[in-house]
Amino acid sequence: MKLNLQTRSALRAALTMVLCAVFSGALAGSIPVRTASEPKVLWRMVMEEFYGPYDRHKKCWVGRVGSETLCMRPHRLDQTVIKGVNHYFLVMGGSKLDDSGELQQSHADSGVLGLVIFKDDGQFLRLVAKNDLHTPFGSFGTLPDEDQFTVREIGPNDTYGWVATGGWMGQGLTISSSDVFAAIGDTIASIGSLPNHFDNNGNCEDDKVIGTGEPCSDYSFTFMFDSLSQNERFYPAVLKLTGTREGKFLDQNFITKFDPNKMTYGKINGLPKEFVDGI
Repeated sequence: MKLNLQTRSALRAALTMVLCAVFSGALAGSIPVRTASEPKVLWRMVMEEFYGPYDRHKKCWVGRVGSETLCMRPHRLDQTVIKGVNHYFLVMGGSKLDDSGELQQSHADSGVLGLVIFKDDGQFLRLVAKNDLHTPFGSFGTLPDEDQFTVREIGPNDTYGWVATGGWMGQGLTISSSDVFAAIGDTIASIGSLPNHFDNNGNCEDDKVIGTGEPCSDYSFTFMFDSLSQNERFYPAVLKLTGTREGKFLDQNFITKFDPNKMTYGKINGLPKEFVDGI
């Protein structure tokens, strides 16, 4: 039977509606609240919802997001009570697949990060916010360990987000930073990168850099959110720097405030040169 143009257009519209319903199940509340007490069931439903079917050979959920084919796995799940309601913060991680279906895990490849927040909406879990589901993060095609992702109060009025620490190792150097991820409306995005650690111990001998003879460097930052600043959208971050850099002892404090116009934490002046331009 040959369909006329109007009928074909109507069928295409109907098919589009069906596909939208299928792929927006979490938005429609298709994940029962009871699965929150059954992490394996919850993870399976979430991973299938956002990434696709489980691949027994690769031992990951394989799907296409944007122009990339991904191999993704559950990474970390946190539960936090916000305004009396259970919220679930899910971290998913994995790698890109190349055209032949192999994992891209060279020193030049970042890992892939998916972030999702659900809330208890009575019978179902309701999607609060998510990132683009394939944000580059980590190194060598993988995410940092799960303990490098922590859910913290990052702003007033029970505003919670992630602090995720990751970095790079190579040529005797280790350098890392901590990204702050927050929900802006229904989108999760990085709102700033804070310095975390630097050392060149892998290129040192007898506390001297091999080849140059200069003293080695090994320093770190600890930080806290200034929760007394209740008028800010996100709390200022207060950092303390300790350690040694080229033989000089470091003991400094820094502060950076969130800039609501640029939607990011401001540049921190006076940092060691390894962090001046960020990571």
